[in-house]
Amino acid sequence: MAYGLNRCRAVTDTGAITLWLGVIGVASALQVVIVMGMAVAGVIAYRRATQALEIVRRQTLDPVVERVTTVLDDVHDVAGRVQAVDDQVRDAMSRTAGRVGQATSLVGAKFWPVLGVARGIWAAVDAIRGRAGSHRAAARGPRAVWPA
Repeated sequence: MAYGLNRCRAVTDTGAITLWLGVIGVASALQVVIVMGMAVAGVIAYRRATQALEIVRRQTLDPVVERVTTVLDDVHDVAGRVQAVDDQVRDAMSRTAGRVGQATSLVGAKFWPVLGVARGIWAAVDAIRGRAGSHRAAARGPRAVWPA
């Protein structure tokens, strides 16, 4: 005798089948209602969270962003001014250096003959005194030639 064959009996009671189908139907309907309720609750929670975030943004973030934007605009303006002043200072320094170079060459060109005459007179005085090639001239070392 086969062990499993005697245990399998066909259900012939239709009342029990109907009862279990009714229980399954009620459970399925209850599950649908619960899922729909959870969906509605999720939508409501989402809307509340969105509204709360909007309030936080309006009350805290917008003023901070506005202040930061104002400060950055001011920094940008100051940086532009500093750049303009830096350019002006560089131009002034360049012009001044050019003018100093011109003045140096002009003074050198005009003063060189006077210096040459003074050195000549000094050498003549030293020669007359008998101190040609004096120690002072040797101590000074070689003289730089002024550009003409």
